[in-house]
Amino acid sequence: MKKAYILIIIAFTAISGVSGQHIVRIDTLMTPYFQFDYKGWIEEDTHHIMDVQHSIFMDYPGNPQHPFAIRGDGTILGGEQLQFNYIEGGATVHGIAVWMFIDHDSIQWNPQDDLLLYESRPDTFIFLEMATLDKFAPFQPNIRLSMRGNVTMSCDRPKTTVHDIEPWYGDLKPQYFFFDKPVHVRDSFYVGATQKFLEQHFRYMAYPEEGAPPIEFGRWGLLSIAYHGHHRNNDTTCWPPAMKIKQRWTMPPSLGIPLPEGYTLNQWVNRYALDFFMIVPLIETYDTLWDYELVTCPQVEWFNVTGTRGDTTTLRWQSADDLHAEWQLSYGPKGIDPDNGTLVDCRAASWRYIDSLHTRDSMSAWVRTVCRDEGYLRYSDWSHEVSWGGQDSSALWTEQPQGNIRLEGLVRLTPNPATDEVTVTSAYRLTGVEVYAMDGRLRYQAPAQGLTCRFAVQGWTRGTYLVLVQTAAGTSTKKLVVR
Repeated sequence: MKKAYILIIIAFTAISGVSGQHIVRIDTLMTPYFQFDYKGWIEEDTHHIMDVQHSIFMDYPGNPQHPFAIRGDGTILGGEQLQFNYIEGGATVHGIAVWMFIDHDSIQWNPQDDLLLYESRPDTFIFLEMATLDKFAPFQPNIRLSMRGNVTMSCDRPKTTVHDIEPWYGDLKPQYFFFDKPVHVRDSFYVGATQKFLEQHFRYMAYPEEGAPPIEFGRWGLLSIAYHGHHRNNDTTCWPPAMKIKQRWTMPPSLGIPLPEGYTLNQWVNRYALDFFMIVPLIETYDTLWDYELVTCPQVEWFNVTGTRGDTTTLRWQSADDLHAEWQLSYGPKGIDPDNGTLVDCRAASWRYIDSLHTRDSMSAWVRTVCRDEGYLRYSDWSHEVSWGGQDSSALWTEQPQGNIRLEGLVRLTPNPATDEVTVTSAYRLTGVEVYAMDGRLRYQAPAQGLTCRFAVQGWTRGTYLVLVQTAAGTSTKKLVVR
């Protein structure tokens, strides 16, 4: 059963009215790719059995053209092995996933082995990338494998039991090893590994006087009905499909093991195997959530000019909720529209315009909320226009029309009217207080903590002032009358 991964990208569309936007969300995942569809294979015929084992790479019985000798004795492969993969349209490979059993009772792992990626084309075979295998790499969440029976069972009778198992050895769990950067492969490619640990072992056995340390053996996880090339019977109908592999003998004959038939030292040869080794590519796939509705990006509230001082004009606004704290402001000469103004990104609900050359010019500004939900960048509608300078210099601020609904009744000024001192009380933690006169000048400003703070108004000009009380839940605007 051939597998193909298809990326479907559909642009999200806006829904009219007050509803949110419907999108197709696509998340990038790193997925181990199994060329052998072992689940489909055991389900298509009740005679098919499959089990999890572990082994080093083997020189299978027979020769490269006839590798499937029955009741044969497989021998070790003194070198490297690659396993064929085919993904229609190609794939982006981020690394290699390995299931491996490590004998931790041995002394050390020396030297480190490499995981290999090659691309196969009709006229050439190209090395693309490698990653170093580190036995101390963290284990990934295990992948449950659908199995039927085990290797001790013959396959001449139907088997009814199909069960999900986790590989029985505690260390036979997946580990992921990533390349320095992803590699795109065409449809045909090979993934495999070296077996330097095996060569080091035989070098120690052949030349103990060199003091080469004994090392621990690693054994690769595999799916098979065989062990060391020893197949249980000659009923080929219950064998899995032959796996296309490449093997390269790298162990020097001086270590005491002669090259088997069909091999040339350090050259790749084409072979087939009935074992599927769990050394597989980590490819980029996509998890898609269809028709996901984003909440509406809310407009700001109470956008106003709250003060002018010299060549500086201060604009403030109120966030419509507690979820969004990023805005975009547009400003320019009065008469332009917000899409043609100068854009400013704001992380606070205020902005100061400083211009010592054009203080008498009439200027306008708008602000909108920036929403970054589920990885999508969106904007609310622009706010109403505010203006300052020129003929609008006297209209510097207005009281918030309906107050801050979240803070209404939870922020108080006492006494009000006041003559000597004012106490600010809040149900939310205070962060600061600003007081502006009717002409927009800043009369008082100070940070605040706790739930109360005080400031003196003795000697202030009688009249009405605007008090901006900043809290952890937002800003509340209050009128203060000084007598």
